[in-house]
Amino acid sequence: MLKYCSFAVFSVACLSCCFLLHCRDTQIAGVNVPYSDSSFNSVTSTNLTSSCNSHCPCQEAYYIPVCGPEEVTYFSACQAGCTEVNYFVQPTVYSNCSCFPNSTDEAVDGRCPSPCSTRSAFLALSFFMVMFTFSIFTPMLVSTFRIVPESLRSFALGLEYLFYRALGTIPGPNLYGAFIDATCLLWQETSCGDRGFCWTYNNRNMALTFLYLSVVGNGLSALLFLVGSFTYKPMYVAECSTDMDTVQLSTDSDKDGNKKSKGHTNYPSYDGNLYENAKLNEDCTKL
Repeated sequence: MLKYCSFAVFSVACLSCCFLLHCRDTQIAGVNVPYSDSSFNSVTSTNLTSSCNSHCPCQEAYYIPVCGPEEVTYFSACQAGCTEVNYFVQPTVYSNCSCFPNSTDEAVDGRCPSPCSTRSAFLALSFFMVMFTFSIFTPMLVSTFRIVPESLRSFALGLEYLFYRALGTIPGPNLYGAFIDATCLLWQETSCGDRGFCWTYNNRNMALTFLYLSVVGNGLSALLFLVGSFTYKPMYVAECSTDMDTVQLSTDSDKDGNKKSKGHTNYPSYDGNLYENAKLNEDCTKL
């Protein structure tokens, strides 16, 4: 079961390559593509203001995108320099936009469509990722039951879930949230000057971030499961003779680290644990 857990999480690490099948980023003027009147071919920092819309008192607290020519999205019609609007058509059309290459070009409500041909492949690979991830929970639980003595199983499960909560569910969302925030391209600027929501993300950076996290985390888990499978040894093995007079208990080692084997006749007290002897008596009777 431990070897299967190692194989499953290693498979998840390999299937994490599906994160590379990300969709193309939406081109947003002033964010990841320059304005048409800009003399620069690239954008080094987010700046929604340009010479074409500097005369407009545009707000940046709410993201109301419009799609302009050449599949470039503008933060709002104001940032596109549009001065005329036609509400009688759907979607709403904006015209006379100073930030467009041609004065006759128009913009429509909403972001420009970003076709993504890798979605089907991503969903197929992510399905197997989820399947392998959840398939290890039952083997992990049964392995815990077999590793610890029966009298300590409840305590072992409680301790195990304590580590899950303390090391996983408490810092996990904060760490993942920080990684996701690091890939943000455009933040909301509130009227108080504080940072609000993230309007759009860098798809490539987010995909690489989740790829690295998945490969490192699942690779380490696979290694630990594999080490556990080779270092695990049963606590004892009960061997019953045919005449039912002797029970051999093969234990791991004594306090000095030496292998030992104890023979007990007529089921005497095994280290003072009467329950274990009763259990061995029952098992041998069944044999």
